Amino acid sequence: MSLWAQRKQFTYISVFLLIVVVILSVPFYYYFIRHQDTCFDGIQNQNEEGIDCGGICTKVCTLSSQAPLVHWQRFFRVTDGVYSAAAEVENPNVNVYAESVPYRFRFYDDNGVMIAERTGNTFMLPNTIFPIFESGIQTGQRTPIRVSFEFLSNTIDWQKKPYQLPRLVIIDQTLASSTSASATSSAKIEATIQNQSDFSATNIEVVALVFDVNDNAIASSHTVVDQIDARSATKVTFTWPTAFSVPVSKIEIVPKVLPRFNQ
Repeated sequence: MSLWAQRKQFTYISVFLLIVVVILSVPFYYYFIRHQDTCFDGIQNQNEEGIDCGGICTKVCTLSSQAPLVHWQRFFRVTDGVYSAAAEVENPNVNVYAESVPYRFRFYDDNGVMIAERTGNTFMLPNTIFPIFESGIQTGQRTPIRVSFEFLSNTIDWQKKPYQLPRLVIIDQTLASSTSASATSSAKIEATIQNQSDFSATNIEVVALVFDVNDNAIASSHTVVDQIDARSATKVTFTWPTAFSVPVSKIEIVPKVLPRFNQ
């Protein structure tokens, strides 16, 4: 073989080997040099208990958490064809929370036919029992006799990371009734919420629950407070167009506010 032919063959082989090296170096660089283990890479690595969950990751693996509990659900007539609904739920998990959990209320008539539906989302703080409230649910000319409540997600995105929660305390509450010139009675609850924290609380949903002597919820309402400054207090008022039909045994005022997550 001539020297020219040997050089040509060497050139072909060199080009071929260079192409092979380039092709192999790309995945090698990505998986062994460039790739960094994260909690969002779809791989069970680091000290994760599952894929992108547990261990160092803030997301909690499904098998390591419990499903939320529903203690009761009720509906309340506001006016003809307009109702509100409330449910008491619990997050039994001690150290984990969920930022957004979808839920649904459904109203049924005496034939078991669904006549109204309302969906929403709620967040769940660790190891807490709290109410979920929906208002202005319209049923038209039909009268509900039953309401159901359910969570819509079978796999809740439970998380764990440090956060701060303002300490909101109900320091007083009163129930009053009044009679108008037309001799119709109404009901009103007033309460004071005190922020005992060193930082402001914002966008506070406050739910009022009224119970009879058998500990059944007979009325509910809610309001939203934009802000309560640190070491300050504010008053909230809940009203109903008619007086309660049975004696009131207990009132619960529950403020609910999103936590501040530590960076």
